[in-house]
Amino acid sequence: MKLFILASITLLLSVQAFASVKSSSSSTVKTVITYSQHGGGDVVFKISNSEISCADGYWLKKIDPDFEANLSVLLSAYHSKSTVITGGHDVQIWTGSTSKYCLLYSIELI
Repeated sequence: MKLFILASITLLLSVQAFASVKSSSSSTVKTVITYSQHGGGDVVFKISNSEISCADGYWLKKIDPDFEANLSVLLSAYHSKSTVITGGHDVQIWTGSTSKYCLLYSIELI
């Protein structure tokens, strides 16, 4: 039984680790929303040309490594109206909304 549980957990983590990343086309950041209560500081944002799997946008977890670096790039792109390409995990949807926000994997400032 312990072996089955361990195998199940390993499989689940493997699926999430290798889940497909959906990338947007070149876009601009339209909206940035921060939440002080949900997730201890989650950030969601919308882009002008969303990928269908991440139709409503992307989200960042405050506890993720390099949260500050990603937020800095995001805010820079928003304020300068620069072009970005984003990638997100479409199997890790933000629980703070019924909308479909994918967990941010990457943000490229072009």
